[in-house]
Amino acid sequence: MDNVDTAFLQSWFRTYVKGFYSEDPKIQQNIRLKEEHTIRVCNESLRIGKALNLNKAIEYHNVRELPENNEIPGCVLHSRLLRDADKLDIWYVVTKYYTEHRRNPALELELPDTPEYSHCFVDDLRNNRVSNSHELKTFNDMKLLQLGWIFDVNFRPTLVRIRDRRIIDRIITALPDTADIREIKDHLKCYLDKRLSEDIRRGNEHERKDD
Repeated sequence: MDNVDTAFLQSWFRTYVKGFYSEDPKIQQNIRLKEEHTIRVCNESLRIGKALNLNKAIEYHNVRELPENNEIPGCVLHSRLLRDADKLDIWYVVTKYYTEHRRNPALELELPDTPEYSHCFVDDLRNNRVSNSHELKTFNDMKLLQLGWIFDVNFRPTLVRIRDRRIIDRIITALPDTADIREIKDHLKCYLDKRLSEDIRRGNEHERKDD
């Protein structure tokens, strides 16, 4: 997909979304939030795809028939790519929001903004598990849930962006300064470093096999 295709699709999408614009400031704010989120997810997907050398798959997106011996990634791979891109942009939105003073109940799911957090989310993070959103009781629970998404990341370029954008630090800063939270911060950073080093090692082993 070249720049012309991307520009056309984004222009079409923005024109479509304008049909839902509202004169109600709160509704309009959240429509625009979703609109910009969708555009950024598309851009993140393109960046991850290029980093993963998926250009060949994109080349074949509009051919009549695929080559018989193709190695084009299937739906599962593309679903994982989109899931990573979606997480990256949600992290972008919420980490920016956590430093602002204006409130948007839609981003907080109307959860109470109190110092408490549910220990089931802490336990999940300690055990490298993605939490269940049905357990959310406070706004801090949602922040812990968002930290746990790191365990559902699929690709090294996404992990690199998490590190470079300091996602862990920025969400932790928005949580209470407790022993639990400090432990979780260290645990997540160790997990991220381990995943990155494992991916590098696997990449080196793959290159040696190709030689």
